[in-house]
Amino acid sequence: MQAFLTLAGQFFIIICIQSILEVMAYSRRQSHLLKPISLGCYIASLVLVLQFMQQYIGDIMRAINFIY
Repeated sequence: MQAFLTLAGQFFIIICIQSILEVMAYSRRQSHLLKPISLGCYIASLVLVLQFMQQYIGDIMRAINFIY
């Protein structure tokens, strides 16, 4: 449960950073930066999810090995 809450907090930080960067790009009329900003945040979120899943699956495998 703690790992999931940490993941949710990290997503929140990524969303906040993305929003700030988008506002800065709009204010400077640099709309061509919006897609790279979105892509970077998407990749960062994907990395977090993959790390979370790797840890979660590792915990499950250790529990299975402990049982047998």
